[in-house]
Parts: sequence; structure tokens; C-alpha cells
Amino acid sequence: MSNESENEKENEKGKLSYEERCLKWASCFYLFKELPDEFFEMDEASQDAHLVGHAWEPFERESADAIYGYIDSLARHIINKKYPASE
Repeated sequence: MSNESENEKENEKGKLSYEERCLKWASCFYLFKELPDEFFEMDEASQDAHLVGHAWEPFERESADAIYGYIDSLARHIINKKYPASE
């Protein structure tokens, strides 16, 4: 039996970068469904449509650029280790 999490197993298939995995994780805070692995291969128009089409209710009136900005900001905090330390 393996100790790998489901996310690690999924990443084995797609080989997402650390930054892409952080964006995917952060997307759950602003979208009603996590970004699919294919998101990173989509053209900009398709990405924008996905973001707007999957926006969580409080963000439904936001532009794709704004939603991506929120997701990217949270992901950057994780990438740069800018979060409260546990005690």
C-alpha cells in the first residue's frame, strides 16, 4: 500500500510544476471546482472563459483577470512561504 495522496498520484500523470500545483490548489478558494490540469495548456480566451464560468458565487461578477489575480496572489504566498507559521 502506498502513502501517496490522491493529488500526488494525479500529478504523476500530468507532471504539473510546483507553481501550477499551487495555482490549482489556490483556485479552490475562488472557483467552485479546482482548475483542471488542462487549464495550463488552454489558450488565454479558453482560460478566461473557464475562470468566469466556474467562479464561486461571491466572485461571479468579477472579470477573468481579477479572478486569476486572486488565485495567483494566494498561490504566490504559498510559493514564497508567506503564511503564518505553526506554533
